[in-house]
Amino acid sequence: HHFLLNDLVDWSTPRTSFFRNYKMVRITVLASLALSSTALSLGKLERHHKMAPQQQVKAEGILNRRSFASAVLAGAVATAAAPAFAASSIDGEYWDPFHPTGLRTVQVSGNTATLVGRDDFDGKEWKLAGELGDDSSILIDFSPKGGPKDLKGKFVNNADNVGIVFPDGNRWVKVSPIAGVYSDPNHPEGYRVVTVYPVGFGSGYFMATCFGNDGPGTKQFKLTGKLAGLDSGVKFDFSPKGGPTDLLAKFDGSGLVFPDGNKWPKVNVVGN
Repeated sequence: HHFLLNDLVDWSTPRTSFFRNYKMVRITVLASLALSSTALSLGKLERHHKMAPQQQVKAEGILNRRSFASAVLAGAVATAAAPAFAASSIDGEYWDPFHPTGLRTVQVSGNTATLVGRDDFDGKEWKLAGELGDDSSILIDFSPKGGPKDLKGKFVNNADNVGIVFPDGNRWVKVSPIAGVYSDPNHPEGYRVVTVYPVGFGSGYFMATCFGNDGPGTKQFKLTGKLAGLDSGVKFDFSPKGGPTDLLAKFDGSGLVFPDGNKWPKVNVVGN
């Protein structure tokens, strides 16, 4: 969720540059969303939780960051095709538009849930506790992140809207289990973080981004990818590292397997 200060975004950085994929967003749509009832409820919730006021950011003009994220999400959730991965359960990986390069994982045991995430690909990991209700709701204790102890989210699961919806209108979109933290046996001192996010406004597609480095003192890299079936694999563009532009990594449930036999094991296990 988003109980931290919203910093001024530098759109030239790797962490935010993928928003350029959304150039089809029209200023008129953003303006109408900013005036919608969702925007009004956002203001009420922020005053209740004493959040910092929104700052303005520059992206194809001066846009409110929350309105921009809501517009992207509205297109992705409202018109995208039904996901092919198992979306019937609240368990899984999610994408939060207010922390687009972060991670969210939900794991359910009985009537309780554990939520693990980070707000940026290299951010500090946090863990939250949740309790499931009979009405597909989840009551989450956000106090470790400076939020309320009993924020209620609603899990929605239908053809055009799969995820957790919060009272302020924010939605965590359920994404492929490919999203997560990985290790690479060929570079044991490095890291790989794969984020998965929707491409909005009716495309029905999801993209992936891999952030990483090969060890201390090495240059950070960023790879973009297209999902080849939402839970079967991803085609990465390895050209920033001198590799091919469409290298397919297959997801076998526990990691990403490359054509040369190298496997990146997934290491962000809930509860660790």
